[in-house]
Amino acid sequence: MLQHIGNGMYGAIIVDPLRPLPPADVSYVLVQSEWYTQQVEGRLMTGDYNKMVAVTPDLVVFNGVAFQYKDNPLAAKVGQRVRIYFVNAGPNLWSAFHIIGGMFAAVYPDADANHALTGVSVYTVAPGEGVVFDAIMPHAGKYPIVDHSMRNMELGAAGLLNVTQ
Repeated sequence: MLQHIGNGMYGAIIVDPLRPLPPADVSYVLVQSEWYTQQVEGRLMTGDYNKMVAVTPDLVVFNGVAFQYKDNPLAAKVGQRVRIYFVNAGPNLWSAFHIIGGMFAAVYPDADANHALTGVSVYTVAPGEGVVFDAIMPHAGKYPIVDHSMRNMELGAAGLLNVTQ
C-alpha cells in the first residue's frame, strides 16, 4: 500500500453532506501528497520505497506539482466565500494547512455543517483525511497558502490565493 499511494495512486471525491454547507462563491480541490523518487534513466523516474519508509520526500506538493500555485494562483474576489476541499493523500506526513494573513471562516473536519469550527488559522489534516475549509478575505492581496510545516512548505507545498477587488 505504501508504494501504491507513494507512487500517486490516489484522488479526491467530493460527497455533499445531507445538511448543505453554506454556498461558496468559488471552490477549489487541493490534494497534498509527497513524492519519493529515484531516477531510472534519463528523465524516467520511479518511486523509491526506501525513501518512503524513511519518510524523506523529495517534494511535498499540491495537486501533484511543487509550487504550481505560485505562478498560477488560485483566484478570488474580496468578500467571496472561497471553499477549499482539501485531501492529504500522504502517504506519510500530516499537513498543517494555513492561509498566511487570513483566518478560516469555517473548517468542516468531516464536511458536516453541524461540526463547523470558526476562527481557525491553522488546521492539521492526517494522511488519508479530507477537510473542507472556507475563507472570506476582506482585503485584496496575494495570500500564501501553505503546509505550515516549514519543511513541507520548502519542498513545494506552497502557493498563492490572489484576491482582487
